[in-house]
Amino acid sequence: MPEQHTEIAIAFARDQVIKESFRKQMEQATNLLLQDELTAFLGYEAFHRPGSVSNYRNGFYPRQLWKRFGWLNLRVPRDRAGRFEAHTFNRDYERNHDLEALVLELRREDVKQVEINHRLKQLYGPYYETPTVTTITKAVNQHHNILQNRRQNYRYSGVYQQTLPVLVADKSAARYTVNVKIKSCVDSDDEVFSYNLITSYRSPALKL
Repeated sequence: MPEQHTEIAIAFARDQVIKESFRKQMEQATNLLLQDELTAFLGYEAFHRPGSVSNYRNGFYPRQLWKRFGWLNLRVPRDRAGRFEAHTFNRDYERNHDLEALVLELRREDVKQVEINHRLKQLYGPYYETPTVTTITKAVNQHHNILQNRRQNYRYSGVYQQTLPVLVADKSAARYTVNVKIKSCVDSDDEVFSYNLITSYRSPALKL
């Protein structure tokens, strides 16, 4: 199943609890990606502006983005010179496929760093030079590692778990399902959303 992200997203959207939880996860991830994109664009971290730099952060403006999970409430950062154009999301619904695929990778339990890096290159590569994409990639990997460490130390009050079929036209004997876990944190209103893809195979019919 070489490109299953759309099918997984559709499976998520069929379950109301998962749909709303993933909507919040995607909203949080997109807002964080927007901040990382501006940091790479400007060339310095927030609150660390070098004296020789004339352009700097200039607040945010609200924006809503429609996805199959619902509306995402975004805080799009601005720069003082007005040169920054966010490429994390796009006004064209169909062209946000790479963003959706990236967030799905970030929430997959068994994801490898090389897979995240590949998705980041697909998302930002058409708009930025390699050093800028590399800067965004380092920031996202750092955030992801911090999140993974926090997941191990969270105390959970409950877990919602669901296994969903992935409907995909496939000529092979493979069948796909996604096992989704939504863990509620004891000390906050946060949720930890994760999933893994399960593959099984049908036995070929015996010919007499």
